[in-house]
Amino acid sequence: MRFLVVGATLVLLATPMSALASRGADAFVCGGADPDRRISACTALIQTAHQKPGDSAVSFSNRGAAYQQKGLYDQALADFTQAISLDSSLAGAYSNRGIIYTALRRFDMAFADLDRAIALDPRFGVAYVARGIAYNASGRPDQAIPDFDAAIRLSPGDASAFYNRGAARLKQGLYDLAITDLDKALSLRPDQTIAYITRGDAYRARQDFQRAIDDYNVIIANETNKGGARSYAPLHGNANRAPGLEIPMENVGASAPSHLVRAYVNRGITYLSMHRIDEAIADESMAITLKPDDPGPYLWRGQAYSAKTLYGPALTDFAYAIRLKPDLAAAYSDRAWLMHLQGLDAAGLPDAEKALSLIPGYGDALETRAEINEKLGRRDAAIADYRAALKANPARLDAMAGLKRLGVKP
Repeated sequence: MRFLVVGATLVLLATPMSALASRGADAFVCGGADPDRRISACTALIQTAHQKPGDSAVSFSNRGAAYQQKGLYDQALADFTQAISLDSSLAGAYSNRGIIYTALRRFDMAFADLDRAIALDPRFGVAYVARGIAYNASGRPDQAIPDFDAAIRLSPGDASAFYNRGAARLKQGLYDLAITDLDKALSLRPDQTIAYITRGDAYRARQDFQRAIDDYNVIIANETNKGGARSYAPLHGNANRAPGLEIPMENVGASAPSHLVRAYVNRGITYLSMHRIDEAIADESMAITLKPDDPGPYLWRGQAYSAKTLYGPALTDFAYAIRLKPDLAAAYSDRAWLMHLQGLDAAGLPDAEKALSLIPGYGDALETRAEINEKLGRRDAAIADYRAALKANPARLDAMAGLKRLGVKP
């Protein structure tokens, strides 16, 4: 985040020197790093009758940045908007407001602000990173890459640009390129903890499971004060961090706010992929202990219980995930599959329908509904679902097997 440093303003010769000194001190703190002190100092400057409109604009922008650091988005948005109304040339205010709009998933407004910031200052690297994040978060990683490229050209040492390009490449399925970018990000900033998790996700997607576990272990070992992993200075509370710039990759159903919780969740998913079921259950249980209102660990633990044919605990976990997040399509799909495995096809069908109403074309739910319809004797519906699942992913073996059972071609 670009912090605008406010200069002391000498307005009247008759102003007492003590007042000038006080405003000068406030100006310095208002442009500093500590958010609470910045808010107090910027507020004092805003309330003075001696500030020119341009100086007031910078004070509002700086206070908005402090509110943004504290996650107080409503106050930050109000201050950035006021700053822009006083001085429409403040690229930093547009960029920071755009970052908040991205976090709030108000992408049209985010792009408008970030486009404006870049138009005002074409060499504003942070704005390129922020716009790239907005593209990636809105499901357009292909458009994000050129912005991260531009940020890296402007600032080859920008760890955040490398991290976010790696995250976008992970979404594109370019796992080797993603790992290269994440390696670079960590070489520039070993304390960028989210990069270990995202690199672990890339290794896991590449089925390099042990390397994925090694990366998740870096977070778990350090955050829990265990030895055996490289040390880093945790980012939490780091005043030099640009808040809102490092947006984690999303996992199905997971919304864990802390890197430690996410490391347990993703290590558990990796263990599940390796069929190390007990370890998967232990990790998801730890994540639930740390963040009991996160639906993600319940979803994955439910899958692990299913793998052990512990259907009762699995159903309980899926139900709890749905209670926490009623629009979690994966939980409905998994619960439908579990009902199907128990021969309760009619009872599972509404969950499969619900999953597909939330995510039309959801491949897993299509396959599940197809198998349920097949068991219920609804041949035409089963064929249609199997074909739709294959259209979404031609490599779905269960769908191909289902069509073969029904004696039809894909």
